[in-house]
Amino acid sequence: PFCVFVVMPVFAFANSGLSVEFSELGDMLVHPVALGVFFGLVVGKQLGIMVFSWLSVKLGLASLPRGVKWSQLYAVSWLAAIGFTMSLFIAELAFSAPSGQEDLLAEAKVAIFLASIFAGVIGLLLLRIFCPLGQTGDDEFLKD
Repeated sequence: PFCVFVVMPVFAFANSGLSVEFSELGDMLVHPVALGVFFGLVVGKQLGIMVFSWLSVKLGLASLPRGVKWSQLYAVSWLAAIGFTMSLFIAELAFSAPSGQEDLLAEAKVAIFLASIFAGVIGLLLLRIFCPLGQTGDDEFLKD
């Protein structure tokens, strides 16, 4: 747990190359780039996962695993916004030094970190609600 919840996040944050002056943080958060990145991760990821999962099931291309409910899939879809490694890479490509938009890169990075934290907390809370301890169905899944 120490490595997962302390070492890895500190390592990821340190290697992101983000330097922010906290006096400018409020202005950064309301910038259109930051808002677009934040809502793209938080809303776009979960909406995309849910819509295409639903379509796949309705079209007969896939089925929900036995014992899995739509509410549980929705909770897990929130966790998709946590994957900030690829988001940082794409932001780096979009706002790299030759384009002269380093300030936009910093705003995108702040939004990526905030979206990851927000989505992780919401995802955890939803999983706690929709997957109570002792009712995970792991035993059924492992029998196959």
